[in-house]
Amino acid sequence: MTNLLKIAAAVAVIGSVANPASAQYTATVNAKTQYQTFEGFGTTLSWWANGVGSWSDPTRSALVDALFAPPPTGLGLTYARYNIGGGDCPCHNTILYPHAVPGYQLQLNGAFDWNADANQRWVAQRAYANGAVFLEAQSNSPPWWMTVSGSSTGSADATSSNMSDAYTGTGANSFPRYLATVVGHFASSYGLTFRHIEATNEPDTSWWKFGSTKQEGAAVTPAQQGVIVQSLASLLPSFSPLTTVASMDSYNIDNGVSIFAGYSAETKAAMTEINTHSYAGSKRSQLASAAAAAGKRLVMSEWGSAETTGKSLSQQLTKDIRELKPLAWAIWQPDWPTLMTIDYTSHSYTINKNYYIYANYTRYIKPGAVFIDINDGNSLAAYDGNANTLTIVTTNWTANTVPVTYALSNFTSLGASAQGYRTSSTQNVANIGSVAVSGGSMVASLPPNSVTTWVVTGANYTPPATSTNDSSFTYSTSNCGATWCSGNQTGAYSGQNHWSSLVGSTYSLTFTGTQARVYGSRASNQGIAAFSVDNGAETDVDLYAATRTDNTLTYATPTLPPGTHTIKVRVTGLKNSHATSVIVQADRIDVVN
Repeated sequence: MTNLLKIAAAVAVIGSVANPASAQYTATVNAKTQYQTFEGFGTTLSWWANGVGSWSDPTRSALVDALFAPPPTGLGLTYARYNIGGGDCPCHNTILYPHAVPGYQLQLNGAFDWNADANQRWVAQRAYANGAVFLEAQSNSPPWWMTVSGSSTGSADATSSNMSDAYTGTGANSFPRYLATVVGHFASSYGLTFRHIEATNEPDTSWWKFGSTKQEGAAVTPAQQGVIVQSLASLLPSFSPLTTVASMDSYNIDNGVSIFAGYSAETKAAMTEINTHSYAGSKRSQLASAAAAAGKRLVMSEWGSAETTGKSLSQQLTKDIRELKPLAWAIWQPDWPTLMTIDYTSHSYTINKNYYIYANYTRYIKPGAVFIDINDGNSLAAYDGNANTLTIVTTNWTANTVPVTYALSNFTSLGASAQGYRTSSTQNVANIGSVAVSGGSMVASLPPNSVTTWVVTGANYTPPATSTNDSSFTYSTSNCGATWCSGNQTGAYSGQNHWSSLVGSTYSLTFTGTQARVYGSRASNQGIAAFSVDNGAETDVDLYAATRTDNTLTYATPTLPPGTHTIKVRVTGLKNSHATSVIVQADRIDVVN
């Protein structure tokens, strides 16, 4: 069993799950048991951005900012998925507005129309400027002339593959080349570099039927998916070298488990991320284990619902993050699960209860926070070691008021109180004041049908550790030749550090222990760094900050099985829209025994 498989097996067990009733119960938060470092919450841009992007300001800007701007203006979403349209044959034209996302190449051997899809592109650029630094691209269907039915709406029987085998390779008019060309143009012309491209949205379903008015869609066989994944991976270095391949966006988590297991070794090697939807299926821990064992990132890329109270949203989000352990979690679109009601005719929108339920999570569990153990199936706990903040979000969807004691164990120190924010039938992320933290615990009361967020500042988790200076790290080639550049730096550990902005350059440390805690700098010239353990899946962390800080915690590995491990940090070449460079600095790593 590999180290990553051991990690997956360890984190799959969260502990006993409390079931709140009207009686008092205790939820124990354990800072010592740590899981994934989170990259953030998000949304896809299908289809709403195609409509909203055509509106005039200030309304369209206000709607996008309500989602992506930092609090208190918006939800602070950091993950956005751009829908690369296939485009249907004008001879059909059945998809309703705004679901008909334009394609960029409308016919075989046709020129690319880079004026197409200006509406969605405007939204993507506004989202990125607001802080949606983790961008992905996805496709619902190949262009109509690459399909079996001659339409991007689906196949004639809705079950057969609508992807023509003739276009799955790397040829001049292939589907992978179409996608690679689009993401390359976005990077070079629009300043939008996609971290990943996912070619097959819900290929495992049976409702992509020819003539549908709903949207583009295509069933694609696992064998075809494999060819597309490998072809994309071979093309991207020439078109968009910072973009890698994700697959397979299954509607059903269980299908995703079996499809990934059936991929060839070559297909698995060609992809860096598993994307899944969580509408159906129950094998969350199995998919998490499969991703960890294969060294692949895992993202929950889509979920939505018509339910309006926020109950389904909060319960789904909590279950997915506890059991699936994704690096990011995204809704389908803001009007599904009804965060907003969007009137595409009158160019107006209203905010609904689901928006505030989502805000209870997105505004307080920030990118870079680490999910930690809490033995309550209705709660999430996240620790931000950079800001020394503990965030707990608990749902109570019963008809009773529930008293709860939070036992906060293994923290080195805690603030004197926890600030509360609540959404209920009468409250919208309301400031409800604070409760005292004393003797390592706090007592609160949760009203019926509510979601409550508690934020404890001054929370520290600093277990006994051995510090290693950057002079002892192993470096790859960088801007300065055979090793990383180095020099004195005020505020750095031991007064000096190493740095690189060369894409792909790395530093690493092999250690014996149960956790590595990486310290470095955050500054206006810092980019996005990728962290990995034992050559496993990478986690991206945005190191940009308007004001420079040094010798600050940037990443903590999950709690690892005792033994020898290697932590590696890579310069991705990606950055926040406000950053002036893509520099990553090496300073100090603390090893917890």
